[in-house]
Amino acid sequence: MTKPLCPTMIADYFIARTGGGLTPLQVIKLTYIAHGYSLALLDKALIEEAVEAWKYGPVVPSLYHAAKKYGGEKITRLLYCGVPTSDKENVEAAIDFIEGHISSEQKEVLDGVLSVYGKFTGFELTDRTHVQDSPWKRFYRPRSYGQKIPNQTIKAYYKKIVDNNGA
Repeated sequence: MTKPLCPTMIADYFIARTGGGLTPLQVIKLTYIAHGYSLALLDKALIEEAVEAWKYGPVVPSLYHAAKKYGGEKITRLLYCGVPTSDKENVEAAIDFIEGHISSEQKEVLDGVLSVYGKFTGFELTDRTHVQDSPWKRFYRPRSYGQKIPNQTIKAYYKKIVDNNGA
């Protein structure tokens, strides 16, 4: 049975696969989107933590706190294990470690999300998570903190996207 993963491990997969070319906003949104597709395609949660509706979109709190020190700059160290993104050998070892903890189906979802959404800026990804009827739009309340977005809502939204063959 495939278990949900630590959000920073998923983020590290994306960071490592792009050679450290992602900002915190991109990593946060890519992780959320991958979680949505995992729920829709595999009927399984990708991450072990609840997603919350924050002012600037859906957020996994532990991932936000791990990445926020980079601000709008590219992340230069893997968040889960701390390896500098410039250390190619240890980044490869980190990828091997992560791939040892994910199923082939989860890897397929991650690679698919990265190939479709990895080209977008953090702000473009934010726009995509703020569209009408999105889970964030349904659950965000100004001046409300910690509002959880249920996995069933995320799943239903991404299932519609899958069924419409769109990204």
